[in-house]
Amino acid sequence: MAYRDYNRDAWSYLSKTQEASTVPFGSSEIESAAYWLDPYDWIPWRQVQTVLCLASGGGQQSLLFAALGRDVTVYDLNPTQLATDKATAAEHGLEVEVVEGDMMDLRALKGRQFDLVYQPISIQYVPSVEKVYRQVYGVTRPGGYYWVEHWNPTQMQLDDELPWDGEAYRVTRPYGTGEPVAWEHAENGESAVTWNYIHPLSTLVGGLCAAGFVIRNFDDRHDGDLAAPPGSNEHLSAYIPSFLSMFARRPPGKAKTKTARGD
Repeated sequence: MAYRDYNRDAWSYLSKTQEASTVPFGSSEIESAAYWLDPYDWIPWRQVQTVLCLASGGGQQSLLFAALGRDVTVYDLNPTQLATDKATAAEHGLEVEVVEGDMMDLRALKGRQFDLVYQPISIQYVPSVEKVYRQVYGVTRPGGYYWVEHWNPTQMQLDDELPWDGEAYRVTRPYGTGEPVAWEHAENGESAVTWNYIHPLSTLVGGLCAAGFVIRNFDDRHDGDLAAPPGSNEHLSAYIPSFLSMFARRPPGKAKTKTARGD
C-alpha cells in the first residue's frame, strides 16, 4: 500500500538527516530510564518483563527498557531504524530483538503475547486506528498493558503556511476525513514525504474500548508556554496540547481473544 512505501522511505531519509526521534538515546537517558518511559508513573513495573516497542525504531525506548532489565522486541516498518536499535543496544552491552513490519499487521508475532505494548507517537502514519488496536489486543497477554501516545489531531489541522495569524491559530484542514495529508521534509537539497492521517478522538480514544481494552489513565503533555514566541511548539501547546497519552489494560481471564490478523 502506498502509505507504507512513502513512510518507509521517508524514515530512511529522516534517519539520515538526524530527525529528533531517530537520534539514539545514551547514558544520560539510561540514568532516568523509568521516568523517560513513564513520566506519569502509570506502569506497574513488577508486572512487566516482556515488552513490545511498537512502531518505535530508532534506538530510544528499546534501549531504556533493555537497560531496566526487560526483554524487548521492537516492531517497526523501517529497517534503518531497526538497525539503529540493534546497534545502540550493543553499544551499551544490551540486546533487543527487532522485527520489520507494519503496525496494522502483526502476524509476524503470531502466538506471542507481551506484558506491555509500548507505542510512542506513530499511529498518524496509518489509515486505520481500529486495525492497530485489534492487532495490539491480540499480542497483549490477558491482564497485560498498552501504553500509547498520539499527536493531538487538532495540531495536525493547522494551516501549513500561516498557523499563527498574529491573533490566533488557524485551523484549515478538515477533521477525520480519512484522507492522507502529505508532509514534505526537506534539507540540504533532499526531501521525502510522509503520509499522515488526522484520526478523530472518537477513534483514538473510543477505539481502545471497542477493541476490548479498559482505559486506566489519560493525560496530555504539559509543555505549553504562553511566554514563548508565537508560532513555536511551546506557544502552540499552550493553546492546543501537543500529545495525548493513554494507558490501557487487556482484562484478565477468559475474555474473547482478538488475535493478530491482517484484516
